[in-house]
Amino acid sequence: QIIVIDKATKEETTYVRGKANDGEYHADIFDAFLGEHSSKLTGTDQYCPGGGRIRHRPEEKEIFVYGYSKGFGLPDHDIACKLLKERYPDYTNIHWSNDGY
Repeated sequence: QIIVIDKATKEETTYVRGKANDGEYHADIFDAFLGEHSSKLTGTDQYCPGGGRIRHRPEEKEIFVYGYSKGFGLPDHDIACKLLKERYPDYTNIHWSNDGY
């Protein structure tokens, strides 16, 4: 997860990244996000409250969020699942567990 906070309004926006080609580690994924969105991040603070893994099975309409990041810790997977349910409304099985690495 990545949190972006508008310095003027204090509004928070949460992002979930699951792009395997962004890097092997959560810090790599965070850096890739910052680079990709740099023009939109002026006037904001950004941080990563934790990381995990995402297993995406499109043919089964399933997304499983689990685990934690050694560098960033354990995020609230429920938040990630709520965002994923908005993004994939036709999926029948979006769930999470704190187990696993």
